[in-house]
Amino acid sequence: MAILFTREKAWRSPPSSCDEPSFAPPAMASPVPRPRPAAPLRFLPGALAGALAASPVAAGPLSAQVNGLPAGLNVLMSVSLARCQGNGRLQFVPAGSIPLAENTINTVERVPVPFARVPRIQRVTRTRYEGTLNVQLPASNGCSSVPVGTGRRTYQVLGQTPAGQPGERTAVIPMVLQGGATQVSDTISARTTAIVRDQQPLSALAIGAPNRVATGFSNSFGSAAITRPVLEIQRRRPFPNVLGPGYFGTVVRFSLTDDFRACVLVVGSGSQCRPLQEGGTLQVGSVSLNLSQSAFSAAMSGAGRTMTWVFTLANGFATQGTWRVVAQADDADTIDPLVEGQPRSLDLLPWTPLAVPITFPSP
Repeated sequence: MAILFTREKAWRSPPSSCDEPSFAPPAMASPVPRPRPAAPLRFLPGALAGALAASPVAAGPLSAQVNGLPAGLNVLMSVSLARCQGNGRLQFVPAGSIPLAENTINTVERVPVPFARVPRIQRVTRTRYEGTLNVQLPASNGCSSVPVGTGRRTYQVLGQTPAGQPGERTAVIPMVLQGGATQVSDTISARTTAIVRDQQPLSALAIGAPNRVATGFSNSFGSAAITRPVLEIQRRRPFPNVLGPGYFGTVVRFSLTDDFRACVLVVGSGSQCRPLQEGGTLQVGSVSLNLSQSAFSAAMSGAGRTMTWVFTLANGFATQGTWRVVAQADDADTIDPLVEGQPRSLDLLPWTPLAVPITFPSP
């Protein structure tokens, strides 16, 4: 595959209200997990640890490439390194930051075409943000069981909040630097990671019995940015008098709103919504959703979240044809990103859904 660099733009300075942004990651950002030591941490004497930390090892360049973001953004990269404290906790100390430059790349890729069986090969334009930061590694970080290069790189997309104040969206990635030149390539994404039934990959749905289907989601901007989960049961529909594979249309749709109202839509039978916390059963046509057993996991530290749907398809549910299940969610757009230096409302991180084929085994 040939790659051609056609355009490079230097980072644009944001408005003065965004100058000197804080590089401390927000509360929702994923902290670097502490390695589990084989023995309790042994802290060096304070004076010795301070003296060693003050004597850095030679700088090593960290070169980063960031994919998955639209063009025209102001993207910063900062690095922080772990240091052991006397209370047994890790503190992350800033080790430098840089703005990333934007590159436009033309590639040749296979692109799915709606209603076609075979993807089309065509030229696609992608945006990538790049930069290199020299990182000084200390001779010691104050403890014996955490590698000196333990740290995290943080990517910040600058923007403006709905209240007109400077804002940012932050993705945090753990790392361990070994010293010397390091190259990393990261993709900022929001996607569905799994669809399982009874803790096994989903391949079939039962008729006349409860189905417990759990969907896993991941968002580089943190679990708090994962909202409005959806699960759809779809059937392939042919085009009248046209040769081709047809298209998948929704038959059943389960969804959860921002205010935690669970909704069930059944094509031909209507739709209903009810607060999830009320419990009970939500019935629409031949489909019922058990609200008491369905749940959306809390937004915790980390990038993942899970939605569990417990539903029953009645014996009268039509199962002829080719079926699949699709799971997706939404990325919460908390700011208007700076595009070419101006705040603009846009879908910063489009969701990547997951679809799996299913059958309906005979009872």
